[in-house]
Amino acid sequence: MKNKYFILCLRSAIAERLQRSIAERLQRSIAERLQRSIAKRLQRSIAKRLQRSIAKRLQRSIVYSLSTGIPLFSALSANAAQVELSVYKSSNTPAANCPQKVIVTEQNAPYYEGGYTINGSAKLSSFAEAFTISNTDPFSVTWVGNLKPAFSKCIAAGSIIKSGSEDKNYDFHLRVRFTGGKVFLILDMTGLQDANNFFPVITKKGVTAGNPTWSWSGTD
Repeated sequence: MKNKYFILCLRSAIAERLQRSIAERLQRSIAERLQRSIAKRLQRSIAKRLQRSIAKRLQRSIVYSLSTGIPLFSALSANAAQVELSVYKSSNTPAANCPQKVIVTEQNAPYYEGGYTINGSAKLSSFAEAFTISNTDPFSVTWVGNLKPAFSKCIAAGSIIKSGSEDKNYDFHLRVRFTGGKVFLILDMTGLQDANNFFPVITKKGVTAGNPTWSWSGTD
């Protein structure tokens, strides 16, 4: 009788341990599957968000590249692009000493949701004194600086002909004028458009250490 009771207790203990073991394995299996499922969903969600972000940034960069002439890959990497402006003399003063070209810098600001910003600056101390803002309106801003004596008789005008390594002859958002012993640098949004067919807005206009600085923004 005692042996039978012992055997029954032993069987019960074995059965209980076996049930616990199966239950623990089942729980681990469910937990692992749940973790894998959550990880996959999270990866898909992150991938989709990354794709949308890249697509928006690429669209914004293409629009910016087409509207300003700054090369696409420079825009994507946020590298500063040297923007070259022509200098064409007046036929009335062909012998006047003028700069051969004007170089300014424009750079795509880091990406943000809903729009883009272009930061620019011009260091023109090789032929001009310190600049000040002479005129501004909702579409444009004009800086003016006195020409150095060697260039004081220059009468000329120009616009963008190159951005980075790419030739441009249809972009006029930056222009330059030489007249009356002064040089005028003009930033003008007239004729530009963003991805939503709005014209970009000048968001910053100033002078830093005598040099013109600016920012302009659009929507994507």
